[in-house]
Amino acid sequence: MTIDERLERLIERHEALAQTVELLTLDVKALAGEVKELRATVTELTAIVKNGFAQINNAISGLIQIAQNHEQRLQKLESQQ
Repeated sequence: MTIDERLERLIERHEALAQTVELLTLDVKALAGEVKELRATVTELTAIVKNGFAQINNAISGLIQIAQNHEQRLQKLESQQ
């Protein structure tokens, strides 16, 4: 194999590697955009879940208050008898 043939092979390899790096760079940029979108979605879902837990907590607090009121009424009725 002559030096010219070796140089030609090296040039071909170099071009193939350059194309591969270019494709990988595009893939990384696309993935970065997708990660950004996923981060926004996770942030939205986190807010929704926190709001849902707050509503559930409020509902439970309301039910506890109702149960306590009923218990007090039952105790008053029992003490009147």
